[in-house]
Amino acid sequence: MKPGTMFFYPFALDTNRYARLQVETLRTLCEQIIPLRFTLVLRNCFSRRSNVAVLNFYEDRTSYHKARPNRTLIQNVAFLLFLRLTCQKIIWVRHNIWPHDLPRKYLRQDILLLLMRSLATTTVTHRQVHGLQARVAPHPLYFEGDLPETLRDIEFLFFGTIKRYKGLDALLQAWPKEYRLILAGAVSDPELFAELKRQAKARGLDVEFVGRFLSDSELDALLLRTKFVVLPHREDAMIVAGTFYHAASLGCNVLTNRSDFSKYLQEQFTFVNVFDALDIGEVVPRLAYVEAQSVVQEVRMTNGSARCRDAWKPILEL
Repeated sequence: MKPGTMFFYPFALDTNRYARLQVETLRTLCEQIIPLRFTLVLRNCFSRRSNVAVLNFYEDRTSYHKARPNRTLIQNVAFLLFLRLTCQKIIWVRHNIWPHDLPRKYLRQDILLLLMRSLATTTVTHRQVHGLQARVAPHPLYFEGDLPETLRDIEFLFFGTIKRYKGLDALLQAWPKEYRLILAGAVSDPELFAELKRQAKARGLDVEFVGRFLSDSELDALLLRTKFVVLPHREDAMIVAGTFYHAASLGCNVLTNRSDFSKYLQEQFTFVNVFDALDIGEVVPRLAYVEAQSVVQEVRMTNGSARCRDAWKPILEL
């Protein structure tokens, strides 16, 4: 049965285009998509049989409001139970194995994950993950138009929020001195940002620091000038990284730290290169660049809008 109303969470993210991209895909399959808010769900509760709730990043919610963790957990559990009563389907799009900002042993997180597995009618991930029972839908792309011809004069770029789990300190410890690197993104950890600057100066590295949030147009313009985007994430808490799909959408090659996700990427795409912290100095000089048009052709074959839409049809039982 085609869903009548789809409640989507989060409906918009100021710093991440993901929600907008998913809503655009799902609009072709659902009559009405609206933000997931208590009042809106309550207003539509009598049409339960055609209501669907799609939850993104809900597994991270115990890491919010750390000053009142018990209250946060209770609120999230109560809302899940409310959705189970008012929606025929709860589709949990799981983005992370574990929240980046939480210790690996955290009872409240175990409770939330247990309830998510119990109350969600379907779990969706953007790649197959060993040990997780989930349907797979490709991650959407950030651009699918005609790729403009631009001068790729930036050799290496990291973009994204400056956070410790992304492994930037380990990257700079081994980054080869003869290659210029740009680090661009909002600074959520000023202490780490200062540490990275000191580290680059001490090693005599050619690193340009752009420590601020970049608008969509600024970031896209930067990526259109970039040959290789560097993803040094050093943990396996994430299922996928949206930065990869953003970079590939605009024709960038990718240099990524060895992980479960990078193994998956290397099996899928020819423009992905993998490094370890100890061997990056040897990997970088040997990189073979894949032309931007070839990159976008590859990634659109697996993650284009038609592929995403076709994957969601059986999930929604259309």
